[in-house]
Amino acid sequence: PEAFEESQEEGYIKPGWESRLTRFMKQASSKLSWYEKGKGFPGAVWGRKKLDWHDLSFLPDDDFLAGDPRVRSAKTLFDISAGVPVLDPDTGHLYAVMMFYRAKKKKMHRINANWKALSKNPNVREAFSHAAEMAYYALQMQESISHFEFLNQSKPTSAGIDVTLDLEEEGMISKEPSVSEQKEPELEAPKSFLTTMQHFWIKYFKKFKGQPTQKPTKGHTWLFVIWTIFGSFISFLCVTGVEQAFRRISFDGEELGFKQGKPLWPLVLINSMAAVAGMLFAAPTSPLIQPRNVIGGHIITCSAALCVDYLSNPVRGIGVIPTWVATPLAPAIGVFIMCKVGLLHPPACAAAVIFMVGEPEVKNMDWLYIICPVCFDCAILTSFAVVINNLSPDRTYPLYW
Repeated sequence: PEAFEESQEEGYIKPGWESRLTRFMKQASSKLSWYEKGKGFPGAVWGRKKLDWHDLSFLPDDDFLAGDPRVRSAKTLFDISAGVPVLDPDTGHLYAVMMFYRAKKKKMHRINANWKALSKNPNVREAFSHAAEMAYYALQMQESISHFEFLNQSKPTSAGIDVTLDLEEEGMISKEPSVSEQKEPELEAPKSFLTTMQHFWIKYFKKFKGQPTQKPTKGHTWLFVIWTIFGSFISFLCVTGVEQAFRRISFDGEELGFKQGKPLWPLVLINSMAAVAGMLFAAPTSPLIQPRNVIGGHIITCSAALCVDYLSNPVRGIGVIPTWVATPLAPAIGVFIMCKVGLLHPPACAAAVIFMVGEPEVKNMDWLYIICPVCFDCAILTSFAVVINNLSPDRTYPLYW
């Protein structure tokens, strides 16, 4: 409370922080707003298994955070959050995620200046390490207590029964019914299949209502959208400009620009890159649009598309899968692998579909399709995102490489 009172006196927190803090604590303990794996701040820690920092002072209302009630409540009270993974010291298995928040302090003029100073502090990192270690052993103790309570409710061993009978014969204890002689509590009868299904469908349709959370804002500031349109236009303009330059250089008087089904210029422009350019500047803090996701996700999904194409294209492969089945199968396999390795990037699925339904000049590129246009375009767009996003004082990109 002293930290919040001090921040209120300095004007960093508005009056009424007590009610907002109470609401934040209720949201944290509510089952209606529990995090799913991979979502929100704890979800990011869960996926990376590393200490994760966020500067709430500069955090925009991006799409992947818009529906999170705790993020919105935290922004009114705190300026920094830190997610600490609780790991098994032997196996590295993740047991839980602890979230730490700091009450708002003096505002910094440069983005990430707050948490970067703390993240480099060895005392802070050591304190988080000790806290995670204590939390792990506390969880182990809690599991042990639950196990002992279960044993206390079960039957005693035969040795325990023999000792009890000997003591009764010697008159050292009364011959009241022992624990073993007492009637065991009746176990609750298992629910019937119909009851289980009824509860499932009731819970299922209740999810359609949505969570009782605050709706996202109507839109961003004019400054944010101006940077978004500027960055999206300039970055994608570079891709289309390179495509046009290759066409002019490679035609050499040819009318169609094709020879034996192959383009006379390197194919650079594919439609899915427009979505990548939009996300790079509309949601630069989203974990789905970081460089490793952009490039890694495209490599994974396009590799899956090429492998599936061998199974569906009789000209290039064996053709055992119909095209209408292979087309959705390629991005589905790509999503499966991206989710498993933690490199999810939705526009990469569109690049896979473009190859699956592409013209002969696209499919004839074979594995070269991954290098150019896919990785070539990703490199151009990501480079422009790094340069343009960081020109704005309210933006930062990337969050990590």
